[in-house]
Amino acid sequence: NHDISSLRDCNGMFSPANVKMLVEASSFKDAILYTPMRAPRTLSKVLSTVLKSVAPKAKDAMTSSLAMTSSVTEKLGQVLFGHSSRDFENAIQMKTELLKELSQARVSIGADEEGREHLQRTIANLSESNASHRRARETAEQALKLARQESAQVELLKSEKIDQLESLSKLYQNELVEGQQTIKNTLCRTEKLEEENEALHAHIEKLRVTHGTKGSMLSAIQDELDEQRNTASVLRNGVDQLTTQLRDKEKLLHVVKQELVMRTTKVA
Repeated sequence: NHDISSLRDCNGMFSPANVKMLVEASSFKDAILYTPMRAPRTLSKVLSTVLKSVAPKAKDAMTSSLAMTSSVTEKLGQVLFGHSSRDFENAIQMKTELLKELSQARVSIGADEEGREHLQRTIANLSESNASHRRARETAEQALKLARQESAQVELLKSEKIDQLESLSKLYQNELVEGQQTIKNTLCRTEKLEEENEALHAHIEKLRVTHGTKGSMLSAIQDELDEQRNTASVLRNGVDQLTTQLRDKEKLLHVVKQELVMRTTKVA
């Protein structure tokens, strides 16, 4: 046996199975026998009230179970018309109780609908949050990947720099050894040059002594040459004077010749 109150907490309140269970429940028959008398109502009003109460919230469920609803209505009619007026009133009372149950079911369905919408919003928010977290994780993974790549590049550059420094160190070391050898060779050459310079200084001193005597002779010759130059200059001046005198005498002779020619011409 099934009790009507057990149907209140069911999610499918008006499913075909639950409606069938309601009709066949023992409490339905017990309600007919023990419900007090109330004012009579027509069957059409009862059915209209039931449909108006159920239709707003159970439209989707009713659409899929119209055949079962017609069967239940037919059974209710058979039950109502198959008993006495007392049974009819009891059935009406049962319908009233059913309406109360339906009203409570509507409230429950509304609450469930709100809960479902809230759950859907929560799920949407969680989905959005998960998407945001996923994007953040992807961004972090991408940043980590880039950081690893940069780290690898830094390590490679570091290795290259170390190799370059080692090569430069070897090169500088070789250059230092060569420089030290060059300095050593330069010192040896400098010592040799100093020895050669000392020998040259000694030879220069000898030449200076030798040139001192020859310089005295050269000075005497130079003095004699200067005297000869002076004498030649005096002679040159005398020659110039004689040349001038000779020119003057030639001019005078030319004048005398002209006078002689003129006198000869006059005498003739």
